[in-house]
Amino acid sequence: MARVKFFQNQGILSLLLIAMVLFSMVPKVKAWTEADFEIFDIVDALEKAEGKDVNFYNWIGVAPSATQNEISKAYRKLSLKWHPDKNKGDPKAKERFTRLGVIVSILRDPRSRERYNFFYKNGVPRWRGTGYLYSRFRPGLGTVTVVLLLIAAGMQHIAGQINYHQEKRKISQFVAEARSHMIHDAPKGRAATLGRSYIEVGQRNMRCEVKGDNYIVVYPDERTGEPIHLNTEWVTKPAVNNLFIIAWPKRLIYKVLGKKEEFEDEYEEEIAEGDQAVEEEQKANADSSSTKKKSLRKRGGGEKGFANLIDRLGRMAKLEPEFISCTWGAGGSTHDRTLELCTIAQSLYGLDTLMHLTCTNMEKAKIDEALEQAKKAGIRNILALRGDPPRGHEYWTPVDNQFQHAIDLVKYIRQHYGDTFCIGVAGYPEGHIDCPDKEQDMQYLREKVDAGADFILTQLFYDVEACVTWMQKCRAHGIQVPIVPGIMPIPTYQSFRRMINLCNVKVPANVMSDLDAIKGDDQKVKEYGVNLAVEMIQALHKEAGICNFHISTLNLERSTRLILEALHLHKETGLQAKKVSPWAPIHDPAKAELWDEFPNGRYGDSRSPAYGENTYSAGQILPTSQAISKWGQPETEQDITELFVDYINGQVKSLPWCEEALHTESEAIRQRLTDINQRGYWTVSSQPAVNGASSQDEVYGWGPKNGYVYQKAFIEFFVSDQQVGELLCRLAKDDSITYYATNQKGDFSTNVSDADAQNAVTWGVFPGKEIIQPTIIEKASFEAWKEEAFSLWTEWEEQYAPGSTSKKILHDIRDRYWLVNVVHNDFQKSNLLFDVMLS
Repeated sequence: MARVKFFQNQGILSLLLIAMVLFSMVPKVKAWTEADFEIFDIVDALEKAEGKDVNFYNWIGVAPSATQNEISKAYRKLSLKWHPDKNKGDPKAKERFTRLGVIVSILRDPRSRERYNFFYKNGVPRWRGTGYLYSRFRPGLGTVTVVLLLIAAGMQHIAGQINYHQEKRKISQFVAEARSHMIHDAPKGRAATLGRSYIEVGQRNMRCEVKGDNYIVVYPDERTGEPIHLNTEWVTKPAVNNLFIIAWPKRLIYKVLGKKEEFEDEYEEEIAEGDQAVEEEQKANADSSSTKKKSLRKRGGGEKGFANLIDRLGRMAKLEPEFISCTWGAGGSTHDRTLELCTIAQSLYGLDTLMHLTCTNMEKAKIDEALEQAKKAGIRNILALRGDPPRGHEYWTPVDNQFQHAIDLVKYIRQHYGDTFCIGVAGYPEGHIDCPDKEQDMQYLREKVDAGADFILTQLFYDVEACVTWMQKCRAHGIQVPIVPGIMPIPTYQSFRRMINLCNVKVPANVMSDLDAIKGDDQKVKEYGVNLAVEMIQALHKEAGICNFHISTLNLERSTRLILEALHLHKETGLQAKKVSPWAPIHDPAKAELWDEFPNGRYGDSRSPAYGENTYSAGQILPTSQAISKWGQPETEQDITELFVDYINGQVKSLPWCEEALHTESEAIRQRLTDINQRGYWTVSSQPAVNGASSQDEVYGWGPKNGYVYQKAFIEFFVSDQQVGELLCRLAKDDSITYYATNQKGDFSTNVSDADAQNAVTWGVFPGKEIIQPTIIEKASFEAWKEEAFSLWTEWEEQYAPGSTSKKILHDIRDRYWLVNVVHNDFQKSNLLFDVMLS
């Protein structure tokens, strides 16, 4: 009995052989590094602009043996001479100024300078490898796509040819072995007459008939009688029409025309898989785009906020800081924007930039990417931070066990980048919130410095004596690196209270009493914050000899400028100088500085650079033990309802979305809020209507004296998916009501037709001033707040053990409930909003 052997893997082996041959033909030219390519580009650009005999040294006016000090002096001199502000008539001024910064950056770095000196002495090579040529003369996306498609089609055709010849060879071998079996076994009777034989394929005996030299019929199943005809002449030869670059468009055209096109079976599956891959890629791109848009909306109000931030950065650059710092969103959420902002600050405004980098919830690949991009952008200063673990961290598992503490990040940067980066770490004058043992906390700081940290940046504080004592202890523990105190001017009373609570910062009793007396006047609070910051800086300088301070601006500029002016460190006229910026400028510097000077939490203007930049959450999640003692262990929706009602009535002091008790102004609507919450509308924010109350009113007043304040009634709450439909229909019947509603999945509903509409729900009229609108409700800020509002359900859920009833009910609520914001726009009718809600 003959055994037929199928060589099914030969086609794959042939493809692998071809691939190996093709790869072996690729020239392995990797003589130069990315740093070398950068030098080549700058050399070419410099020679093209200034002449063939110009090099880095003679262009900036120093000798090849110049020291770093000489290079820095030359840079300062030329940067002043070639700054675009002083060469407005020269179209190449900006290009020359940027080139100067890159060249000096290369000469300041020992490794880059060593590489440049090599090419300076030996000449820049003419042949620089295929990688360099591709990067220099990179084709467009369309060209690359066409070339890749043609290459893929060529590979498909080669694979088809291999399979074609393999199939013919397989059939010929099948026929030959069957014929040989028939001759040697010489079957008798009818089987011999018909040329039939039984052969073994795998574990099965199959009857076959040899019809010719290259033709055989195989009967796999005697009962069904459905034969398989194998003929070498019938093997499908690869055709150009069957290539995917022709077959797919052809298939699409026939579908559109409603016709049917016959394809070979072997290509039908390939086309279907291709369609599925395209759909998956489009879905992935859509998800990525959606995620990016959400991130931009949440941080700084999106594109408008970022453009205004760049404009503000240009004005603040004239304050001439030693460096600026840019924060890093949790888990790398602001990765792109942080790097973009650092690059603009460094290249456009010539500001040394300190980029914050956290390692909590960051994969190693993300950290590597961030460091490489920072290096390429010329950023040489990194503030290495642990970052905050998810609130409710008792049941938290880190993303990468290699990075659990800031010291892990410091060691990693030093190990892989040497002295490329100047590394800073955080210090906590009043102790870290997660380390109650201050001596142990000091030891951790010493270990970070020993691991390679170059300086320490302190957390915000308001107790100068405590900070001075802590700095003395640092020196006593052998910590000799520079320590830069962090000063945060008080932006508003509410944000101040939120910051000190979340950071566990102690505030002197006299400061708290002073602020409590003026907490209703934003202007006075801000002025007090400026004066307090000035006094702190003067005291630190006098008592500890500190000359460098880090002012946290929260993307606001006026307080910082006033502090520097009070310290005689800046001339006021410096801010009035005109600037050059690629973004549309705000022409009045005074208005540009002041228009968003009073941020009002999540209800501020999303166009403001300060919107969304307060890294201290609008809500709170306590450590697990405190959360359970405060909010219990809810097991039903009714338990949640009772918790919200207790908060309204003052029996519960806070909620995840509300860290303080209701304000005094809510006393007028407390009973209404209680009734609303008992109906399953869980309120997280509200205010009553006010029609022209005095700015000095003890309950509703705010702002300067002799003014009048106004408010529209609004309410924001969570409601179940079973109630939301009927509620929105009821709200839509009142022309004076506008609303926004969304859920965790992203479903959205509103009766506001203008997507960019901004609804001022609090405003004030004051003598000699424009109307001030500190509280605005709009779609952009609502959608940004939605992300955090629902994430607080998740963080509350994480307080409880996996599998617990409390965890399950909170998870279910997050998935099913809607967040709704409702405004009644007739501020003269104070009760109508609540009447509609309770009707």
